[in-house]
Amino acid sequence: MRGGRYVTDLLESSDGVTVRCADGRSAHGDVAIGADGANSLIRSLVNTERYRPARRVLYRGLAPAERAPALLREPRVRVWSGRDRYIAAYPVSAGRRVAFTATVPAGARDPDSWAVRGRVADLLSAFAGWSPTARALFSAAEWVGMWGVHDHGPVPVWSRGRVALLGDAAHPTLPFFAQPANQAVEDAVALAAHLREATSLEAGAALKRYARRRRQRTDRLREVNEEILAAVRAGGDDSPEAWTRTAAKAEDAHGDWIYGHEAEDEGPGGVPGDAGR
Repeated sequence: MRGGRYVTDLLESSDGVTVRCADGRSAHGDVAIGADGANSLIRSLVNTERYRPARRVLYRGLAPAERAPALLREPRVRVWSGRDRYIAAYPVSAGRRVAFTATVPAGARDPDSWAVRGRVADLLSAFAGWSPTARALFSAAEWVGMWGVHDHGPVPVWSRGRVALLGDAAHPTLPFFAQPANQAVEDAVALAAHLREATSLEAGAALKRYARRRRQRTDRLREVNEEILAAVRAGGDDSPEAWTRTAAKAEDAHGDWIYGHEAEDEGPGGVPGDAGR
């Protein structure tokens, strides 16, 4: 692990890939994996797809359970959705805290990428007239962060020769169903399974197989996330309280194929199963 390096280029050869850094140093290996996030440089070297921000802002916050409304201490997810806005709240830390996420349309000065400190006053303003329960949770927050939500759309090319993408570099995903980090872990498991069965000369073909198997599942997750975002944008009637549901209802619609998936099944000898249901 070498930190503080800025990669500027990749050079492929018959026996591997050389990674060049801004400080003049380089490293050589059988393959190069771009796991450099939603603003991936490696993605731009693999294909010409440009990053497209979603122009939405995501707030995350934590409140001590004893200060949160009693309803939100129950072990379930509560969701409120209204016109172009969305809130989800759920207990964490063995019930000691209540976490929340809230999405709003992005303003001209809102963050486009990395997290910055958010303000409770801004949240209360953005959700004026919403559920008193949700607003009480905002007011109880001991920490609030905010950042731009990335919605890149499908990435056309995941692999080229001995170079492949992983995680948000390959499939930037909206933060519904807690999947962006989970999908990166699934990528790593599937990628390891494909490379384990390949020689150095077969590495490029193994990366292609990995990309083909994994994108079936991640494309489906992206579609589900976009369906949710469309519902958030549309809202419903003008009362945010008109649309509230628990995590159990969400799992009835989507849960098994998301949370019960075995990434090892996407290796060369596995069975895809419900990967892209």
